[in-house]
Amino acid sequence: MSRNGSLTLVLFLHLLLFFVVGEINSVLSGWPIYLHLQTVLVIFFSLYLQRVAAGFFIVALGLLTEALHPVPGGTYLIYYLVLWLVLIWGGQRIHRHLTAHVRILAGFTQGISLCALALFLRPDSWAEPVYWQRFLPEWLLSSLLCAWLAAPWCRLQLLFLNRFGWNLEAELNPA
Repeated sequence: MSRNGSLTLVLFLHLLLFFVVGEINSVLSGWPIYLHLQTVLVIFFSLYLQRVAAGFFIVALGLLTEALHPVPGGTYLIYYLVLWLVLIWGGQRIHRHLTAHVRILAGFTQGISLCALALFLRPDSWAEPVYWQRFLPEWLLSSLLCAWLAAPWCRLQLLFLNRFGWNLEAELNPA
């Protein structure tokens, strides 16, 4: 399979994860919690793909999220692009093949990015204790889930691409 075909399949895997997370959030709607797993969606593009292809996918995911959430125009597009750039910066400082490094980067980035997103979307609510009762469990659960899921998600995609004849690890680490 060509690289373009493989990248299209990677995009479909990410869209599948995006909609699975949406369904999980629908099931959890009876409880006051919402899962945010944006870092899991972006980390593979940041650590393993070339910038042009990854940028295209980040813009596509940002526009899809924009279409599904009632926020000011461009919020999620800019959010995903900034998250992608932060993960690229962090990815240059870690060892991609070490699971602990990927998990720490994902959990830390998700926690910081959720705080920034909450500050942007609801700056007036930070002084209310009720807001913190909702935000802190979401923040903690989302950060821990991102840390737990990021490394297996990247390995799954690398295995998937390797199965179709594209060995990204060999390209990233020429011997």
